[in-house]
Amino acid sequence: MTITLCVLLWPHRDCEQTLVSYEDAVLGFLQDHNGRVIERVRSTEPGAAEQGANEESDAESGDGQPFEIHLIEFASEASLAGYLNDDRRHAMADARDAAIARTQVIRVDRLAGSVPAPFDAPGPDL
Repeated sequence: MTITLCVLLWPHRDCEQTLVSYEDAVLGFLQDHNGRVIERVRSTEPGAAEQGANEESDAESGDGQPFEIHLIEFASEASLAGYLNDDRRHAMADARDAAIARTQVIRVDRLAGSVPAPFDAPGPDL
């Protein structure tokens, strides 16, 4: 059974680039565990990261919005467990703790036809 996760990430104050670098690294491990990134997006709101983690208590309480959001898919529970237990991820725990103030993981179901083409994609004339 396919496992789909929505992952919301808030950085520590002034650690946005550190969060990005950490995520660049660990998301690269997904393919070794039958996982893939379906979508990776960042907030376009000015100061979004500061809203979510300007004060550590804000990130912990959920005030503000996440800086980065991932939709990730795994082939199975065993694939997810393999990723979570990957020694390379565990070796980067200090980097994660330095970059990320809060993470929220939500198990979700993808809905058929729920991902339309981008507005700027070629399509029929309206």
